[in-house]
Amino acid sequence: MAFIQFYYGKRITFGPADENIPGLGGSEGSLLVLSRELARRGHRVEVYNACWAPGEDDGVLWKGAWDIDSAETPDVRVSVRTADSVLENDAPVQIFWMLDDRPDGAIRFRELYPNSPIILASDTMSDILDGRGIHNNINKIFLPVNERYLRERRLPSEGTYCLYSSMPNRGLKALLHMWFEVKRAVPEARLLVTSGWELWGYTKEEARDKWLSVMGIVDVPPGVELCGVVSKEHLSRLQAGCRFSVIPSDFPEMFCLAAAEIERYGKPLIVSNYKALSERVVNNETGYLIDGNIYNDEATKRGFIDAMIELFRDGGKADRFGAEALKYGARYSPPVVCEQWEGDGGADLPGGLHAAQLRHLPVQDVGVVGVPGGLGALGPVDRLLAGCGPLRPHADLPEHADHALAAVAVVVHHKGPQPLQLLDLRRVFLHIL
Repeated sequence: MAFIQFYYGKRITFGPADENIPGLGGSEGSLLVLSRELARRGHRVEVYNACWAPGEDDGVLWKGAWDIDSAETPDVRVSVRTADSVLENDAPVQIFWMLDDRPDGAIRFRELYPNSPIILASDTMSDILDGRGIHNNINKIFLPVNERYLRERRLPSEGTYCLYSSMPNRGLKALLHMWFEVKRAVPEARLLVTSGWELWGYTKEEARDKWLSVMGIVDVPPGVELCGVVSKEHLSRLQAGCRFSVIPSDFPEMFCLAAAEIERYGKPLIVSNYKALSERVVNNETGYLIDGNIYNDEATKRGFIDAMIELFRDGGKADRFGAEALKYGARYSPPVVCEQWEGDGGADLPGGLHAAQLRHLPVQDVGVVGVPGGLGALGPVDRLLAGCGPLRPHADLPEHADHALAAVAVVVHHKGPQPLQLLDLRRVFLHIL
């Protein structure tokens, strides 16, 4: 298994102890879930961040970001989200994990590691990099949802409330204005609202000030319950029991974990057809995509209102949408996501986690064929194969024909009576060659 090291240079203080209470934002929660699942699968995993309680948790060693300069050299260094996270280091496999709309980290990463993988979560992110001239070795892998508190879902038709669980600045004010008409049409309708800036490390006082600056003094409509920030466990109960979720947003989402979590529970979504929200919903199959401006376009407001009324009234349609959403939601399960990081899930991830595992094979001889220019063309690949013995052409194999792709085949002689093993490592080494 590989030794994987995440470095997150952002000065937001968080750690595993925050997972349930108060909870974590999308980027921080994704880092927690991914690192934990990789450790569960047998990898050695370290996370360097502004962790207020360093130590081991669920097989992951959490350390202070300030210790990164003295860190042991890993097989894989994952630079997380920001340009400050991208450092020159000797790890043989380098990965940049893009988590927001800022291209600075990817630009810095490309300067240091021109051909190494960039992992992002949406086509929206990919378009941003494309606009900055970054096109090579871009790999889309969804963010994982947290399944630690996953519970049995109720059918959408059994739910009595709509859930809003995105940040308050992402369409909540518009939704509250729309709700009066929904309530008039469906008197029993309820709207539960949860989330808040405490998930980003704000104190309660700071979060209250932020709420007032964004929302003002809210005239809460009938049937609306403002739940504030709830524990992750409580949020899972709300998601499992809701009828559907709605996010009428003009915020440029890059993934929207709140939407993915709802889909994982097999519930319909009504969202704005904007940025990555458009990627979370299959229109008229898992929910509705509504075009237009949520504040200035009356047809847009009418579209959201009518869609909410319809799903409250038509339980059969809500269940059909939910059944399709449940199928799509399986994409966000941590084991599925980790398989793609490892390269098992079909993702084109040159230099992925399996490359680093070569360092730990119990081998005594490695032969390489099919490298244009001979072994000298391999460059730093010897770091990947440290401890595996000398690199030399293997006499048992013909020269590889696929020179155009600089394909590499490695023959590994295991110690003992095990048979010869041939590994096709084209994806592993392509970024080095």
